[in-house]
Amino acid sequence: MLANLIKKPPLTLCPDQTIGDVLRLWQEHPIGVVGIVDEQGRLLGVVGSGLTFRDGTPISLDTKLAEVMDRNFISMSPDVYQEEAWTAPSEVIAIVDADGKLQGISTKYDLATSLYPYTKFISRELDAVLNAAHTGIISINKDGIITTFNPAAEKITRRARSEAIGKFLADVVIPTGLLEILETGETKFGQRLPVKYSVGTRIYVSNRSPIIEDGKVIGAVGIFQDISEIEFISHELESVKELNKELKALIESSYDGILIARRDGVVSQVNEAYTRMTGLRAKDIVGRPFQKLVEGGHYASSIVDAVLKKKKAVTNLQTSPMGNRLLITGNPVANERGEIVRVVINVRDLTEFEKLRQELHDSKNLNRRYQAELCNRNGQQNKEQNLATNSPEMQSVIDLCTRVAQVDSTVLLIGDSG
Repeated sequence: MLANLIKKPPLTLCPDQTIGDVLRLWQEHPIGVVGIVDEQGRLLGVVGSGLTFRDGTPISLDTKLAEVMDRNFISMSPDVYQEEAWTAPSEVIAIVDADGKLQGISTKYDLATSLYPYTKFISRELDAVLNAAHTGIISINKDGIITTFNPAAEKITRRARSEAIGKFLADVVIPTGLLEILETGETKFGQRLPVKYSVGTRIYVSNRSPIIEDGKVIGAVGIFQDISEIEFISHELESVKELNKELKALIESSYDGILIARRDGVVSQVNEAYTRMTGLRAKDIVGRPFQKLVEGGHYASSIVDAVLKKKKAVTNLQTSPMGNRLLITGNPVANERGEIVRVVINVRDLTEFEKLRQELHDSKNLNRRYQAELCNRNGQQNKEQNLATNSPEMQSVIDLCTRVAQVDSTVLLIGDSG
């Protein structure tokens, strides 16, 4: 702030004092600018080294300061920062308090002297930031000459900084639209840029912006970031998402009920078949410990705890609150270190299977009755077809053929031909 420039009270004189007073003051205190103040200490003007009358008449030692003082100055508060004061259109800055009383006088030279260490620090800090950045940064002036080329840019372009600084951009790298920014003054963000190397193709995203001063484009800066790994991860993520969708589809399409619990016993997923068999809604199960289902009477014991304890598949048979007989199997899922991270519980409704088995048994019995009835009918038909025989041996053969016809088996006929 300007307050930091006030080292001691400013040198001041009154308007009715003379040039001679100024010279004597400068002999005692060599300083470039003297403030001319009124009786209340308010600044009226300043006197510097180049003293002349406004009409060019030479100045004598008896000339009143009121006739030669320069009223072209700007007053600022001590709280104003030097950077802001530097932009003021005046060579002299009067530092005044809230009452307008003079606290100090500063010139552009004083400001430059005070800002130099700060500017030097900012420059070093900026260099450190540019050197530490993982993104390539290239800046050019209005003539297309490279002024900034950080280490990341060296890596991306395969060009040394010493080969780039001071050179025309197109002579060092492919411009990739940076020179166009000088003409259009438009900012371009997120431009995808594939670059082919001998070892493969890398993908970069480029942001290009103009450098503007006083409304004019005086340069441009381009920032290039390697997103090859990000794109690879993005593709991998898409693959994982697709696999996850397929897994969910498989789980939902299963006729058996499926419940998945984490290592801590909290249910993470159930399918529609599980809710159909157990009568439990997914929103009432997911996110709750499996032990709560045991406490609610839905299970006799925690199959999750059993799997975690035995570290192998566990099977239980029990009856659900809906009266269905359920075959429940818990299978452990381990990570690459052999630690169980999930327990997948498969629930199969045996009630339907037993019903189907009974129906199959009934169908077989009915089929046997039909076959017996068919055989009887065939036997009656044979008799009705007037198969006449008086030989007991021939009648025995006919009876044997009738019995063999009831089963699907191969028959070997032996005996004399004819």
